[in-house]
Amino acid sequence: MPAAALPHDEEIRLQSLQQSGLLNSQIDGRIKLLTRLAADVFKRPSAAVTLITAERQLNKAGVNIGSSSIPRENSFCSYAILQPNEPLVVEDATRDARFSDNPLVTAEKGPLRFYAGMPLRLPDGQPVGALSVLDHVPGSMSTNEIQTLRAMALQVEDIIRRHRVSSGQRRELLSELRKDMRAGGLFLHWQPIAVAPTLRIVGHEALVRWTRRDGSVLMPDSFIPAAAGSALITDIDRYVLTAACAEVAQANDCGSIAVNISGRWFGAGSRRIAGEVEEVCARTGLDPRRLTIELTEDVPIRDPHRALGELRELKTLGVKLALDDFGTAYSSLNYVEKFPFDVIKLDRAFVRAVGISSRAEVVIQSVVRLAHQLGMMTCAEGVETESQLTFLQSEGADLVQGYFVGRPGARS
Repeated sequence: MPAAALPHDEEIRLQSLQQSGLLNSQIDGRIKLLTRLAADVFKRPSAAVTLITAERQLNKAGVNIGSSSIPRENSFCSYAILQPNEPLVVEDATRDARFSDNPLVTAEKGPLRFYAGMPLRLPDGQPVGALSVLDHVPGSMSTNEIQTLRAMALQVEDIIRRHRVSSGQRRELLSELRKDMRAGGLFLHWQPIAVAPTLRIVGHEALVRWTRRDGSVLMPDSFIPAAAGSALITDIDRYVLTAACAEVAQANDCGSIAVNISGRWFGAGSRRIAGEVEEVCARTGLDPRRLTIELTEDVPIRDPHRALGELRELKTLGVKLALDDFGTAYSSLNYVEKFPFDVIKLDRAFVRAVGISSRAEVVIQSVVRLAHQLGMMTCAEGVETESQLTFLQSEGADLVQGYFVGRPGARS
């Protein structure tokens, strides 16, 4: 079996992969979801997101992928990363001299026959792995399927780009963020939340933005993941809570307001969240019944017992509770069972797959049914098309937000 040639700048490629932080970091839940969607969309039993190191292929996310890694010399993806901007499609590995004697192909149980892999590139252009679909029977890829695989790979790259930051870059970013926060560099935009059946606006979600000293504006995906692993995230949460309450306290035309807090805030110091929220509402004049706290699962809650007590205290104040990005993080089902949420927010990755993935549609149907059986409402994020809205309406989703409903913007 001939080994794949090395990329001409292999040393630079490996250095870029190492500096990306991808090798030792936990894979983003949305990448796992996209991997599952790939298997479903292409009707293949297996799919994977891989990274190619000097010696091995690491399977960072997979559907029906047996091992966490394989030797690089057995890797189909090591050939895929040599592709310029096209997928590597192997219709029948037994008829391809590069793979016919590959152990994955000659295996007695579940031999690999079909492979299609699109290279994944870092922002510097270096190919570090592939999004691939695999099958035990020969197959082919139509032009439309190739375009779909390329589009899904671009989504994976986008998630990697938003979360990629080396430890040194992270320190620099957080240092700059701290300085700009003290200088008033954060501000809020508001995204409408509507009742699904009628699209009547009933509230808004506060979304933080960062104006850097050079005048550029960063979206939260560009700095919140870096801040999530530090105490700075609670400072950001406090800013958003205070600014949001102050901005809308006297406005009677915007309905309820929703703000995000990190799981890290629970147990951060001796002060309880409910006490801080009550103080902010009193200081700004906001009725707590207009406030929804969205709990994000960027880090797991270390003390669930304390968190349960604090969430109950918030409910006593009249604050509503929402579980954000349901289905993509640490322990969503466990959270739903343990904590007194009023709203489950469906992650945009499921909504984007409406009309593409029957599995994603089943997930949406199941979550809506589960929420209603538990006395909770559902809010679908990332609604961008009429067909997505129509599906959500037909399945009984309660609330929707996304570009189809209204783009984030400053309050007029």
